[in-house]
Amino acid sequence: MDPKLREGFLDAARKAAADTRTHGLEMEKEALKNLADKGVTIVECDKDAFRKRVLPQTDNFIKARPEAKPVVDMIRATQA
Repeated sequence: MDPKLREGFLDAARKAAADTRTHGLEMEKEALKNLADKGVTIVECDKDAFRKRVLPQTDNFIKARPEAKPVVDMIRATQA
């Protein structure tokens, strides 16, 4: 990419990503409200228990597709 265009492109991509996340969160809230309005009980996920339960699957995925490990590591690094 032409260096003159690179920073403008990256700035636009950052803004688009932020807008997409904002829109996605709004849609998630609306969907959860619609489900609750229809009588669905929504509970918080025990994230630690979930992570422990899927760890073997994630490890097997990485063994089968070692090229995916950097992506999985990035995802894991974002988890609080």
